[in-house]
Amino acid sequence: MINEYKKNDISKILNIINDASLRYKGIIPDDCWHEPYMSEKELFDELDDGVHMYGYDLNNKLIGVIGIQEVKDVILIRHAYTLISQQNKGIGSVLLNYLLKKNQNSRLLVGTWKNATWAIRFYEKFGFTLHSKEQSTFSQEIKMDGAIIISTPQEVALLDVKRGIKMFDKLGVKILGLVDNMSFFIGDDGKKYKIFGEVELKELQKNLIKNF
Repeated sequence: MINEYKKNDISKILNIINDASLRYKGIIPDDCWHEPYMSEKELFDELDDGVHMYGYDLNNKLIGVIGIQEVKDVILIRHAYTLISQQNKGIGSVLLNYLLKKNQNSRLLVGTWKNATWAIRFYEKFGFTLHSKEQSTFSQEIKMDGAIIISTPQEVALLDVKRGIKMFDKLGVKILGLVDNMSFFIGDDGKKYKIFGEVELKELQKNLIKNF
C-alpha cells in the first residue's frame, strides 16, 4: 500500500533514506558522503519547502519512499530509496509507477550521482533520458572555488536561497557570501523604505552555511 508520509513519520522516512544510501559509500565523492546521509533537520526543511514523501507499506512497515517537489511546471523526483533488505523486489518500480500515473500530465526530472549506475539504469527502464555531459549543470562541470548568492529580502525568494545553499553544499562548493539585494531605497525625504519587507539573511548564514 502506498500512502503519503508527513512530518510525524519523519523517523520512519529517515530510517529508509539512511539505510538505502549506504550503497553510495565509496561511490560518490568522499566530501559528499557523511553519516547519517540525511539529518532530521534537512528532512524537516525539505518538507517545509514543499517536498512530498510517498511510501510503500508492507505488513504495517515502511520499506520504501519516493519524494517529489513541484517547481514551476516541473515535478522533481528528489528521493527514491528502498531498504537494502528489500531491494530488487520491485518496490522502487511500484513507487515510481505510482508517481508517473499520478503526474502523467507533468514533466518529471530526476538527478542522481553519475557513478550510481544502478540508479541510472533503473530510470532509463521507465523512459527517462540521460542528459549528455554537455547538458549537465554548470556547477557540476566547472571547478568552482565558491559561490555568491543574491536574494531580495522576501520569504519566497529565501526558499530558493535555501535550495541553492543545499545544492552547493552537496557539490562541495563553499558559499562566499549572501547579498541582500534591493533591501531598501532612500526616498527624497532621506528615509529608508524597505519595499520587500525585512528578512535577515544573517539567520540563513548562521543556520545553513557551513564554514562561512
